[in-house]
Amino acid sequence: LGGYTRPASKPAKTHESFPFDPNTVSLEDLQRLGLSPRQAESIENYRSKGGLFRTKADFQKMYVVSDTLFARLEPFIEIPKLELNAADSASLVALRGIGPWYARRILDYRERLGGFFDKTQLLEIDGLDAERFTGFADEVTVNSARIRRLDIWHAPDSLLARHPYIGARGARSLVRYRELYDSTR
Repeated sequence: LGGYTRPASKPAKTHESFPFDPNTVSLEDLQRLGLSPRQAESIENYRSKGGLFRTKADFQKMYVVSDTLFARLEPFIEIPKLELNAADSASLVALRGIGPWYARRILDYRERLGGFFDKTQLLEIDGLDAERFTGFADEVTVNSARIRRLDIWHAPDSLLARHPYIGARGARSLVRYRELYDSTR
């Protein structure tokens, strides 16, 4: 009747869902996730200018990511944490609140300590307060298998004295004890 034909509906777009790191995902994969080419380019442009997604919420703050899109993608966002015992100064500087000066202090403390057992040991570094630590604590992790163990029985006193938990007095005491024990054998 009347010659009216209903227009064919557009086929629904199919979007894939897979784990991704928004800091490294390719333009093609962003489009596979459901972003338009223009949206994907906007995210790539942000990254090329030094932008970094530290948390899932940072990805949500992109103006090209709608609340609906974020709700669908959020379970698949995987931002790797920085492993403190393997980090270099460049990766430490990328942390919120850590500049070159703090990065150098963290690396020096890690060297003297032999490695971090727990990330809260960062609070033992002079000048690194709880507020600064809280700013990046969720972005770091510690692999205690990377700790370099200290052989206190054979280590020279200068190495013992540099260790933050031993110090000069403790090193002298350990050396005296070793000398006393060796002479009684």
